[in-house]
Amino acid sequence: DNVFDDAAAAGCRGLIPSLFWNSFAFPDWVGEPRGRLYADDAEQTSSTWREMSTYVDVIVRRYARHPMLLMWELGNEYSNEMDLQPQPNSRIWPKLGTPAARTRADNFSSDQLIHLTKTFRGWVRDAEARVAAPPAPISTGFAVIRDAAVHLRRTYLHP
Repeated sequence: DNVFDDAAAAGCRGLIPSLFWNSFAFPDWVGEPRGRLYADDAEQTSSTWREMSTYVDVIVRRYARHPMLLMWELGNEYSNEMDLQPQPNSRIWPKLGTPAARTRADNFSSDQLIHLTKTFRGWVRDAEARVAAPPAPISTGFAVIRDAAVHLRRTYLHP
């Protein structure tokens, strides 16, 4: 609340909340591999999926009508991490609760990222509708595509 209110008081033009800035945050928090972030979980068996959808609902309903809201953002440059094989020591801090190593279960494909993006849009629109807020723009937060992206997508080995 303070961030939104302070931004308004300072004369800012708008804020773009990046709801899932770090792709490992929610999976690590609930003790699942990052791949659960991208799994189609219609049966709600993934704690990652459940917690993320709940988080979007709470945050969007709270700020959807705030005058400082410019748009919603999924996360920070997830497109840089798609279709890659894991780096065992990437983003690990076991003393803070992360796994001791990353595995293939932390990987995700382009197709899975597309699915997450569409799902995120649905979560945002549903939450906005519950508070009768006008739909705000949505950004993926993706980076400029890598030179090897097409090759990586064709050769990616799914977990």
